Amino acid sequence: MSSKSAGLVMITMPLAILILAPISGALSDRIGTRILTVSGESLVACGLAWLAWVARSPQIIPLLAGLLLIGIGAGLFQSPNNSAIMGSVPPTHLGIGGGVLATMRNVGMALGVTISSMVVSAHLPHTHGQPLMGSTVGIHLAFAYGAVFAIIGVITSLLRADHRGALHAT
Repeated sequence: MSSKSAGLVMITMPLAILILAPISGALSDRIGTRILTVSGESLVACGLAWLAWVARSPQIIPLLAGLLLIGIGAGLFQSPNNSAIMGSVPPTHLGIGGGVLATMRNVGMALGVTISSMVVSAHLPHTHGQPLMGSTVGIHLAFAYGAVFAIIGVITSLLRADHRGALHAT
């Protein structure tokens, strides 16, 4: 697909996050964080599992559906998750809590890229001097592993305390 088409497909996920994150943040202040984080991370897991299933399909609509599911799920998850984390930090340590949150987010992204790249690379065909062609098996497995990690996120979201309101009152 062309660069323009690929860009239009890839914008699906961040656009969904852009729209839903502020709404889910405000909603979490009213209803708590657990329902939104669990449902959001469940949608992320479903989207990743869907992409693992359709990884071998060259059609755009199934790809868009998976990216949209992930974007909706991430949009529902991120703000309430940040609120729950920062809501559990004493007011005198909010700077430290914010730093740890940002660090963990970056470590998670770096590990996700590293692990998925390793999985895809491990399944590239051996070509003895020929240009490498992509492997749908590696992409399928990378999305499947991502879904497993998201399911772990669902479980941890279910087990932690529910929080209402963004920060403790001082």
